[in-house]
Formats: sequence, C-alpha cells, structure tokens
Amino acid sequence: MAISKLAGALVASSAAAALIVGLTAEAQPRQQVTGPTAVYWASAKTVAGFGAGASGRPSMMGMMMGGGGGNNAPLGYLTLQLGSTRTAPSPSADHAPPPGLRVGRLLPLTSPEPTPRPQRAPDQMPDQSQQPQGKIMIFWGCGEHAGPGQPITLDFARMTPEQAAGVMAQTLRNVTFTRENPPSPTRFATYGEWPNSRSRDNKVPMGGSLVGDHLVRGNYTPDIRFSLTPEQDMLAQIQMTQNAKNPSGSAGLAWRPVGRSLAYFVTLMGGQEGRGGQGSTAVMWTSSNVQMLGWAMPEYLAPGDIPRLLQQGVLLPPTTTACTIPQEVLRAAPQAMFTTIAYGPETNIAYPPRPANVATPWNIEYQVKVRTRSEYMGMLGVDMGGMGGNSDADDDGDDRQQPTPAPRPRGPFGIPIPGM
Repeated sequence: MAISKLAGALVASSAAAALIVGLTAEAQPRQQVTGPTAVYWASAKTVAGFGAGASGRPSMMGMMMGGGGGNNAPLGYLTLQLGSTRTAPSPSADHAPPPGLRVGRLLPLTSPEPTPRPQRAPDQMPDQSQQPQGKIMIFWGCGEHAGPGQPITLDFARMTPEQAAGVMAQTLRNVTFTRENPPSPTRFATYGEWPNSRSRDNKVPMGGSLVGDHLVRGNYTPDIRFSLTPEQDMLAQIQMTQNAKNPSGSAGLAWRPVGRSLAYFVTLMGGQEGRGGQGSTAVMWTSSNVQMLGWAMPEYLAPGDIPRLLQQGVLLPPTTTACTIPQEVLRAAPQAMFTTIAYGPETNIAYPPRPANVATPWNIEYQVKVRTRSEYMGMLGVDMGGMGGNSDADDDGDDRQQPTPAPRPRGPFGIPIPGM
C-alpha cells in the first residue's frame, strides 16, 4: 500500500513538473525573424571518368561500341544561383571567388530573359509518338545474386501507359527525399546565375579550391561575404581501384575512400537498342537495398535525408569501398555504364548570425548554401586508367568563352543516364 501511494505521488509530481516545464516554454518569447533579402546557392560537383569530358560528352551507346571519350581529365563543375527580394532596372551582379578556384577574377551572375511557356489547348492530346517502347528491367542491391522479386519488368508492349505509370509510381514511393528549392526566377523578384549566356563554361580545373574569401556584389543584392575552410571545400575525385567482370558472371567495383564523404550510391544503366525503339530493353540497377529507380535520386541530398537513407539501406555508408553487381544484371545487360557517387557535406551560412537573446529581432540579410558531391562514370569492365590525366591542371581559369556543354547523355527511351 505504501509502495502504491509512493508510486502515485511520483506520477503526480512528474506530471506537475512536466506541466511547469511546458508553461515555462510557452512563456518564452519567440524570436522575431525577418528576411533574408538574398539567398545564394553554390553547388560544387567533382567529376571523373567519362563524365569529365571537357568538350561534349559522348553518348552511352557510342562508348559501348568502343567510341572514345575525348578529354576526360577530372574536373569540377560549379553552379551559382542568386535570388533577391530587391529589384533593379538593369540587374547586375558578380561573384569574386578566391584566386585558388582558378576560374577567373569575376563570375558574372546574369539574369536570364523570361521565356513564355508553350500553351496547350485543353482538348489537345499529348504527342503519342513520345510514348516509351520496349522494356525496362529494374534491379537493386549489391551482391553476387539479385534478391527476391527481381527484376521488376515494365513491358510497354503488354502494359497500358496507366499500368506502367502505376508501377513506376509504386517504385518511386519506396524512397522519399526532401525537396530542395534553389533560387529561381519564379521564387525571387530578381535572379542571377552562372554559367549563363555570357559565360557558358562552369568548369573548375582539377586542383581549383573553394577555400578562401568570397564576395557577391550587385545592384539588387546586399554584399554577400563568406569564407570557406578546407572542411567546406569541393570533394576529391573518385578513384576506382576495381572495375572488372568476375568469372562467376557478376562484376566488382571498388574505390578509394573520398575524404569528407557522407555516403555513396552506385547506379548502372545498360541494355540493347531495338530498331525504331521496338524491342529495346533498358536495364537499370542501383546499389540500394530498397527497390528504387536510379534517376529518382536527386543530384544533391538535403543533409537531414542522409542519416535516414543510410538507415533504410538506400545509401552505402561512408566506410564502404566496394560493391558487387549481381550476375543477373550482367546477363540482362552485358555492356553498361555505371556511376559511383559520393555525397559530401553541405555548408549553410546566415548573416548576421542569429542573436543569442531571443528578445532581439533577427533581421537576416542573406543566406548562403554550399553543396558538394563527387562522381565517377565509367563503362563496366573497361579499364580507364589512362583516362584520368591532368591536361587541365595548367588552366589559368581566364574569362574566355567556351562552347555550351553537351546535353546529358540519354539511354534507351530517351531516359537520362542516372547520376549525370
């Protein structure tokens, strides 16, 4: 009886304490936050292998037939996006990077001209010629053999578009991602970007570094100043140590660890083209332990998503340095392209910093986000040891105009190659 009374008293006192804590929390004033006036995103990608071609990227089928990859020295690619709530009659802004980036003294952030969207009459049917043809076979997971229930096959000759869309939707629902919204012309009163019509080349020579002081200045934005440390720099290139087909019929991929990588993800795409798209078979595989489509993976991941995706088995842990592609995948696609991806850390800066006293309003002038990633694209079973030279190492990063980069490679049915 005494124990029962004691337990009741403890429960009552705990409830009272919780109520007091709750009332105290509610009594705390909420900090008044305004802004930001400007938002600036820098997305930095390191590319090695076939994907690093300096003057146009070869097609997947061309490389499968033995076509060359051109200049494939490892490179960095930088994308800059500035959004501001301010306006100006003739918007103008530039990014002054640290000299170590080796891309020139100023990077012009051009505001693109608005482009009207094509209008379609309500009763106008979509172009039926764009309906996919052939088959798609979907595999997933590292290992000598594919797991149960594989592959999932979409046969467009036997399925209606609605049925195929339902299967696709189910596959895409298995894994969710936080949608990131970079600055864009539709989100801000004024928008500027690099590369653009004035400077189409966004390559960073290997050895170029984001470390140092950055300044973004323009007539529609407050001065944006930020400094990056070596821990916030671009990721190193991915160096493959194994890319070979095994006697058993599987294939082994291995790579050196990438410093500061938070997770890895490997995708593969192969198959055979049919005449006029008829009879084509596309084979898709990912290293995920969860059924998913490789092209659904965002180019950059929100930091909060990475621990969850690691726990789900979608991503490979940062300690992983190898993955076996199952025999069944190679039997379906004897020739294929693979992409190994390392997801790096993200840096977020707000100015001025948040005041410690919640009674002090926080008027944000600008926010900066720096995203990092590294990838390697190669042909399965083909030694590319001679394709990672440093012919761009002596590039002085001047402001000369360069050709527009080629469109992303596409596989059967016009589907973009995952990871590119």
